[in-house]
Amino acid sequence: MSVRSPLIVGLAFLLLALILESSLYGYWTATLQPRLRYEAEQQAQLLAQSQSAELVAALQEEPGPQRQARVVGAIEELLLLRDPDADEPFFESIGLELDYEVVGGEEGSLDRA
Repeated sequence: MSVRSPLIVGLAFLLLALILESSLYGYWTATLQPRLRYEAEQQAQLLAQSQSAELVAALQEEPGPQRQARVVGAIEELLLLRDPDADEPFFESIGLELDYEVVGGEEGSLDRA
């Protein structure tokens, strides 16, 4: 065995490690991360739709401070929901923009950014 053999073997392993790392990075960025993000968005959307009945009921009240408090309460309840597996909130924030011609009330009184 010559002196160059360990060097060649070392370079071969280094090359294999680089190929493995680049393959894992490509798999993560092209396949796994987009799929996980899509599934998380779908889960959040499904959860939001299932919880929307309380928000709709709050918006159907007559305009005033009681309606505003009920809408804020419904949104805060959504923000309190946590994923039991990851112990993380399902929603980081919730934005609400309304058409006040349809809902009634003072312009911007119920909007939440």
